[in-house]
Amino acid sequence: MKAKLNEIIKGLKLGRDNEKEIKRILNRPEVKAVLDADEIERIHQRRILAAELAEIPGKVNAAETALAADAKKVVERYISLERELAEIAPKYKEMTSRLPYAGFEHTRRAMDIERELWETADSRIGDYGIQLGRLEGAVQMKFESWLEHTGERNWLGEPVMVRASNGKIIDAALQEIGKAVSRLRAMRLEPLAFDEVSNELSALTERLRKPLTEIKLTPPRINADGEVKEPLPHGVEETVE
Repeated sequence: MKAKLNEIIKGLKLGRDNEKEIKRILNRPEVKAVLDADEIERIHQRRILAAELAEIPGKVNAAETALAADAKKVVERYISLERELAEIAPKYKEMTSRLPYAGFEHTRRAMDIERELWETADSRIGDYGIQLGRLEGAVQMKFESWLEHTGERNWLGEPVMVRASNGKIIDAALQEIGKAVSRLRAMRLEPLAFDEVSNELSALTERLRKPLTEIKLTPPRINADGEVKEPLPHGVEETVE
């Protein structure tokens, strides 16, 4: 503090007499006591900072030593994993290349079996499927739309008309045909006897009858001998063949 005050006094460029007077005041016991106390505090703080500064290199060394130990473990682990990866990489490539074909033999055998079952299935299943294909087209041709009076009138007094159709009935019939086609595909893969096939086809005919009747169509028929026959025109009574 004293050194700082001396610098300030010199900077003021006072006369010799004034400078002596200021120094005399600064040397008074009460002023000197204040300045000495401030100097003691300043030196105390500098000692604290100097001591902390002296400890920092040791702290840096300790931090580096601790990190070096951790880093060594990480490096060793990394090298170990690299070695392990190098060992397992060829096996990984081999497994990933073989995996898509793991069940190929069985899949191929399943395809062969399905083909044989399909080819040796009761021919009536295919005949029924042909009739369903024709029937699907006939159902689509039955679609109709028309204008209906809502019972209301607009501001001109004219009847309000809306477009109506039998689309829902058509969709219901087509859905049943789709279910029947799916069942035929499943039947081709099943070990069904002649009578079992006849019963299955007859059941399909009965399920199709109601939705087809609503659009004046009839399903394929199964006669007394189990043969598949084309649908009769709507309203024609079936006779025993």
